[in-house]
Amino acid sequence: MYLFISKKVHITNIKQFFYFSKRYLSIQQSAVQAYKNLFHSKYLFYTNTAIYISLCCTGDCIQQQLEKYLHNKNAPYNFKRTGCMLLYAIFAAPINHFWYIGLDKLIIKGSIHAIVGKKLLADQLVFAPFIIGYFFLMMGYLENQTMKETQEEIKEKALTVYLTDCCVWPPIQTINFYLIPSHMRLLYINVCTLCWNIFLSYSKHKERKLKGSIPQCVS
Repeated sequence: MYLFISKKVHITNIKQFFYFSKRYLSIQQSAVQAYKNLFHSKYLFYTNTAIYISLCCTGDCIQQQLEKYLHNKNAPYNFKRTGCMLLYAIFAAPINHFWYIGLDKLIIKGSIHAIVGKKLLADQLVFAPFIIGYFFLMMGYLENQTMKETQEEIKEKALTVYLTDCCVWPPIQTINFYLIPSHMRLLYINVCTLCWNIFLSYSKHKERKLKGSIPQCVS
């Protein structure tokens, strides 16, 4: 009787093991399929846009926490400032997406080294100045700055941001163009952009932080 019960329990444990193994494999396969669907060309625009927007907001959130920790621990969180970053990201995400798609389609002639070199030059000489200027213009508008204030801010800060961009992004883009598959390229850039967005948020709001004023989004 005892032996019969032991065998029954043993068989039950084996069945449970196989059941949970199948469940685990099923969940794993579902996760892999969901990942493939997210980065399928059909949904890539929406995936990249969502990631870019979330990382822009996260970058500003991290920067605000750093400012709070370093300067004023009692300062309230500025949701309007993050809201402005969110609105900027909504418009900037498609620009980023189609820029890198366009690079892959337009720059295809020459050796791999020539192609990468052309893409790096295009990125630094064309896209970087444009997107930095676009950032300050859009954020200035969203934060209710006058055009004169925005122009002064661009004169004061844009060159420093661009020179920093020239130091940071070429190594990142070299890895991007040489090693990262085309369909994963913007995801890689977006992850790197998280740190860059922290720097952008700092650059945009450092003077305002010192003066103690609070940016207001367009209503």
